[in-house]
Amino acid sequence: MSHLPSSLNAGSIRVALPILLGALVATFTGCEEVPSTPLPPPPSVAPQTPPETVNTITASAQPATAANLEDPQAVIAKFLNTPTNERKDTDVLRLCNLSSGTESVNNMDLNFSSVTDEGIKNLAELQNLETINFASTKITEVGFAVTKELPKLRALNLTNCNVSAAMLETLAKLEHLEELSLERTQVGDTALAAMENLSHLKSLNLTGTQISDNGFKHLNKIKSLEVLKISNTGVRGQGLQFLKRKKGDTGLRVLDAQHSQFGSAGLQFLRTLETLEELDVAQAEVTDRALLGLRGVNHLKKLNLGFNQVTDHGLSVLSTMKGLEEVSLRNNSMVGDFTLKNLSKNKDLRVLDINGTSCTINGVTSLKKLLPDCVIRFMGTEH
Repeated sequence: MSHLPSSLNAGSIRVALPILLGALVATFTGCEEVPSTPLPPPPSVAPQTPPETVNTITASAQPATAANLEDPQAVIAKFLNTPTNERKDTDVLRLCNLSSGTESVNNMDLNFSSVTDEGIKNLAELQNLETINFASTKITEVGFAVTKELPKLRALNLTNCNVSAAMLETLAKLEHLEELSLERTQVGDTALAAMENLSHLKSLNLTGTQISDNGFKHLNKIKSLEVLKISNTGVRGQGLQFLKRKKGDTGLRVLDAQHSQFGSAGLQFLRTLETLEELDVAQAEVTDRALLGLRGVNHLKKLNLGFNQVTDHGLSVLSTMKGLEEVSLRNNSMVGDFTLKNLSKNKDLRVLDINGTSCTINGVTSLKKLLPDCVIRFMGTEH
């Protein structure tokens, strides 16, 4: 054993020895419990963006919208398969924002939907739209303005909408419109004045509106008009005198005036409307006296006189009308076999409805022998 330095006496050794031994034990114990692990790599430093490129990302570099990421055909199919009353602004927006495929969309049906002006104004993206149904929606002049941006629009349905004066102003500019429904709106004769410039309009539905006979003066200026519906209005028929047309001219072919007062005065003006082929005056206050207006009218092919107070005597005028193909006398209880005998002279007759009349099976059998090609609807069956 080597000698300790003289500077260390026995007392100092006795004090320091326990401390040194404790340090050695702690050192060896720590080496056993702590495993050796590699040091982590130094953190990577992201390259700094050059000052000239900061905040210069263009719109084309922005992330694609949800609509652009979806399959266009799938979006279109989903929209078309959604019931019209369940379609919402978000559905219309998703459809209109598609990057492709919308050129195939030519019809937009929003009937009874909750779609508002916010959704409707996006329809400008659908440049091939030909038909729009806004029936029973909350559309206002704000959304309706989009129709001016649709060059191919041909048919428009505003049934049961709140059509404002501003909307009528826009409507007057849709010169290529061919079909228009204003059914059950509050429009009146002023609306007809706004439509005078619609030179391509062929079909106009004014059922349940506030129009009067005076409005026909404006309708006369729409020479292209072929189909007119005025059911459930206050029209009495005098206005028809303004719609004079010669056979062969472009003019009114179909007139639906059922559930109105048209029969009280309108039939007397049919002779000067030679383009008319179909007339529906069911439940339109037609009387035997009013039927005199039909005498010698040979351009009518279809005539509905159902649910009126006419008799055999008044209907004798039908035998003077050449060219009749379809006649309905449904629910005229005072009509009987005498009328069937007179109708045997109408050789072009193909369909006759006498359900709800006083005709008999014997009368039907006799008429069938004379007009074998005519389908006679009687007692709920066809003969």
